[in-house]
Amino acid sequence: MDRANEPGVARNRLSRVAQGIGDRLHGGIFAVQTALLIAVIVAMAAEVLFRYVLNDSISYSEDLLVLLFTWIIFLGVPRALWTDGTPRIELYSYLPRPWPAGFRGLAWGATAAYLAYMALSYVGMVPGDLTMQITTLGIAQVWVDIALPVGMLLGLVMLVLRLPLHHEGTPFFLGIPVGVAVGLLIFASPLAPPITALVSVVGFLLLGVPVAVALGLGGSAMIISGALGSSSTPAQQALGGATNIVLLAIPLFMVMGALIAQTNLTRRLGRLVQAALGWLPGGVAVVDVMTSALFANMSGSAIADTAALGTVFIPQLVDSGDYKPAEAAALQSAAGVIGTVFPPAIALILYATVANFSVIDVFKAAIVPGILIVVTMAGISVVLARRKGVPGRTSFRLSNLLRAIPPAIPILIIPVILDGGIMSGVFAPAESGAVAVVVVVAMMLLMRELNLRQTVRVLRQALDNTGMTMFILVNAVVLGWGFLTSGVAGDVQTMLGSLVRSPLLLLLVINLAFLLIHVFIETAPSILIMVPLVVPAAIAAGVDPLQLGAVIVVNSTIGLMLPPVGVSLYVASNLAGVRVSEAVRPVLPYVLGSLVVLLLVTLWPALSLVIPGAQ
Repeated sequence: MDRANEPGVARNRLSRVAQGIGDRLHGGIFAVQTALLIAVIVAMAAEVLFRYVLNDSISYSEDLLVLLFTWIIFLGVPRALWTDGTPRIELYSYLPRPWPAGFRGLAWGATAAYLAYMALSYVGMVPGDLTMQITTLGIAQVWVDIALPVGMLLGLVMLVLRLPLHHEGTPFFLGIPVGVAVGLLIFASPLAPPITALVSVVGFLLLGVPVAVALGLGGSAMIISGALGSSSTPAQQALGGATNIVLLAIPLFMVMGALIAQTNLTRRLGRLVQAALGWLPGGVAVVDVMTSALFANMSGSAIADTAALGTVFIPQLVDSGDYKPAEAAALQSAAGVIGTVFPPAIALILYATVANFSVIDVFKAAIVPGILIVVTMAGISVVLARRKGVPGRTSFRLSNLLRAIPPAIPILIIPVILDGGIMSGVFAPAESGAVAVVVVVAMMLLMRELNLRQTVRVLRQALDNTGMTMFILVNAVVLGWGFLTSGVAGDVQTMLGSLVRSPLLLLLVINLAFLLIHVFIETAPSILIMVPLVVPAAIAAGVDPLQLGAVIVVNSTIGLMLPPVGVSLYVASNLAGVRVSEAVRPVLPYVLGSLVVLLLVTLWPALSLVIPGAQ
């Protein structure tokens, strides 16, 4: 063997070993998470069964769910780090070499420092955890809370295993100790706590550190450097963010939407909508938007909506010869954003949770704005089709519509369970999601469409998205607690109150802030970061918090369609096989439509408050 090649051979061997260990560990964690998620679904379905059939209750249900959900959340951290599934702002990618590699190393080091600190932060909680019991389960609190250090330490292991997989040379490895040093030194910041948080979060985001880690480092540094709490406070707050059972709806909606997407149910739904509306100009385009609106009633996610229906409609749009791939991607992106606005949207659940309002009332407040988004997107697709001279795909026949209804009945049952159950108060949001998952699985079994391999892929995708969202959320709770304790939330309220005395003017300022933030940060983290700051000021100025929620989610549809974040546009462009830059121009009419709806919802509070209960 050529001795000159020996280092390269050894490096490749080490990479293969690290890859194998990481993949097996990742698979094992996924198996545990899957078992925990199935246990959650069974426990929630059993609770509903006991309540409505046996007229009884399961006394330990809530504590059991907290135990299971906490472990699901923190076991998602190492999996997210192994697959690099943590959102980040990579502005450095535009720099010439070797700068990007150095920044990636710095982000690696800062992430490692964060994981180590959070694991150590838990140590101060151990004595209390050993003596405190979850009374209904009869076990010590430690079995819930230890999920945090376990997740963080496994995350460190995953980071170490990823090191041999980086072939970016010296700049990457030089960046690692710099990142570790910066991540630890920020805890000794001499700046005022709010300034420490602001500098930390913005600085780490610009350096390419994952959004969740930037929030956690900023919040923890603010607490420790400002003596706002003990060393265990960050861990306590992160664990507190994981115990809200309402948030269990997030993985359940994701699982249900992904399960439906892998069946023929979406095609049946599409055929029903086509029989009803396919005669309009640009038939397939209108059908795409309206099918997305119905699917949004089930998925709760713009990403799920875009991905699931994009595989069905983008090929149809392109094959028709009337739409270029970039135009099809733009249309699908616009149709997909409906999933962010229409109940039971995950963005609405996050807003209700962070702002501490009723999920049901927030859902009701978003119904009319959601309908406006649907009508606007469909109307724009018709206008554009008419300009292009695209005819309707079919003529309207009542017989065709009647024939399309029975096959679509199974999928139409799902919104009844979700929306009907939640709005009527029969089910809590998470319970509604669990019951819907059980119903969907039963349908798949009856239709013989339950494919084990596809189901595993669905669960993996749902748990990945849940881990990403919840990792951000628990760290946003740490940051939010620091803002509240340091008084910065009150300062923001005072500042906005002194500058802006009109409710309308304040809403316009908030809109501008969110429009700028959505250019760089996705919907979930922007809600988690900004809502605790703006809600008190909005309420003090006389803005109805339910209207504010509707304004924020409508605002987010714009960011979903525009780079550099533009998640919906990225997903649709990938499905269409085009570059995102090619789809930007065709998507602009739909962005303008969202801006018009945003202006309407901002100017007329009644649009958000007209539904009974949303007032």
